[in-house]
Amino acid sequence: MIIKYVSEHVPEWCVLFCYKFLRVFTAWIPYKFKSRSRRSGNNLQEGQDGYIEDQKLLGMLPYGNSTASYAGCGAVAVYNALLGMGVETKITDVIDWLERHSLVSGGKLGSLPSRVVGFFENRQFVDANSMEAVRIDCRKVPLKKVENSCIAGADAVIAAVQNNIHDLRDGIHILAITKTGVGMNAASGIEAASGIDNGSVSESTVWEAHNTGGGKLVGESPEDVLGRLNNGKSRTLFFCVLCKSCVYTNP
Repeated sequence: MIIKYVSEHVPEWCVLFCYKFLRVFTAWIPYKFKSRSRRSGNNLQEGQDGYIEDQKLLGMLPYGNSTASYAGCGAVAVYNALLGMGVETKITDVIDWLERHSLVSGGKLGSLPSRVVGFFENRQFVDANSMEAVRIDCRKVPLKKVENSCIAGADAVIAAVQNNIHDLRDGIHILAITKTGVGMNAASGIEAASGIDNGSVSESTVWEAHNTGGGKLVGESPEDVLGRLNNGKSRTLFFCVLCKSCVYTNP
């Protein structure tokens, strides 16, 4: 009863603070680092579009003192976000960085969301199509200010949710929401807006949430997708907007 009451009434910032405290408090915990070459022997199973939609398919891929199939949602979120922005990377490279900078309780509790998005900061990536150098601008948005205006120009979103609003012990989950472009409502699985007459279908930007634990979710905005994901059972704790921009160099 006490756990249920606390879980339902503790504010979002407090949940994240507890994870941050645990990260600092457990930073001394050693873990057996598995070399990248050893990891390469694991079979990574991706979806047809390249996204990782179920982290359990990562099997026994090491993640600190845990496994990526259990605690690697942060690494999967980074990987999927980059893929959605047209930047290719290896899941093992993401894990290598997150192991050094984001683990909570040696990886047993996954990664701290604010450190996960640190992967994008102060580094350059290569656009898979143009082969040009790009950077990823990362902007954390307070939950009270999450609205359509704050995602203008965004290419992807990293979000963290409390898995069970009735029990904090179920932990948190980090996921990526990517923009797939402009599509037709009926074709994307989004319910047509009320008031549309004569069977007409409007165009809208389509956003997809990956590795949700229940299949891919589609919506007209990241907020819409998270609303479908939470559905009164979970709640959003963290929201970070990602924007890809070119790196201009002197000729």
